[in-house]
Amino acid sequence: MNKAMKTHCLCGLVIGQLLALPAMAAEHKRASHIEEVIVTAQKRSESIQDVPIAVSVLSAERMKNSAIASFEDISLASPNTEINMTPGYVQVGMRGLNSPINDGMEQAVGIYVDGIYYGKMAFLQDAFLDLARVEMLKGPQGTLFGKNTVAGAISISTAQPEEEWRVSASAAHGQFSGEKYDAMINAPLVEDRLALRVAATSDRRDGYVNNVLRGTDEKRVDKEGLRAKLLFTPLDTLTAVLTYYQGESRDSGQGWEPFVLGGDAALVHGLFDPNLEANFDYRSHADGPNESWSDTEV
Repeated sequence: MNKAMKTHCLCGLVIGQLLALPAMAAEHKRASHIEEVIVTAQKRSESIQDVPIAVSVLSAERMKNSAIASFEDISLASPNTEINMTPGYVQVGMRGLNSPINDGMEQAVGIYVDGIYYGKMAFLQDAFLDLARVEMLKGPQGTLFGKNTVAGAISISTAQPEEEWRVSASAAHGQFSGEKYDAMINAPLVEDRLALRVAATSDRRDGYVNNVLRGTDEKRVDKEGLRAKLLFTPLDTLTAVLTYYQGESRDSGQGWEPFVLGGDAALVHGLFDPNLEANFDYRSHADGPNESWSDTEV
């Protein structure tokens, strides 16, 4: 084979490889497609593409990968959703609609946990524990979810027992002596008939806003939670799930810090603290206890 023939063969080989690249790229693109997202926004499991509702969904995997550790964090990952939580103060809004801070008034966004309605937003201060999926349904949902859903609904699905052994545990430490521990065990008790899942969490952190009037640190977090779920399948066509949850929340102080004050506002606030300074320096001036205690048992 002469030099010209060798050059021709080499060029043909290179051109063939270049032509194969688009096909390889297309094959790789098809292999990395987004998996189907299943939601229960219409009281049944179906693809989110078949649901005529504006829904934002956060799966357990996404919440873990995004370090979402509270319902307040969830609002950051969902458009047109606002969740503000401090001790004694929980406000949830969607598309600009929310309810005033008044326990005597009904809420604008409904809260549902495994299909069970929770009448007060204060539940969101409980432990963020072993969740499978959180769905934010935007807009009025009265047809399927009833009253108190004029702005939308939040549907929370906790993890179900499975027919295989699973054990997990995690520990995290952070600023202000923050400590968070999670543990879960899933045990198949009777093959294809009975399975148990137990999860527990503990979340503590010291306050980071100093109340100069009361000499305390506010925005402290102290939460514990335990959930047990028993899956019973007496027949192939019949399944029952028994759930027990117990949680405690001991949060201290709202940590409100006025740092933008007009003339009248500065005068009023100054009556409580003559040394008030409108600077953003994590120093609050609330002349009263702002604490929240809640015990939940379901």
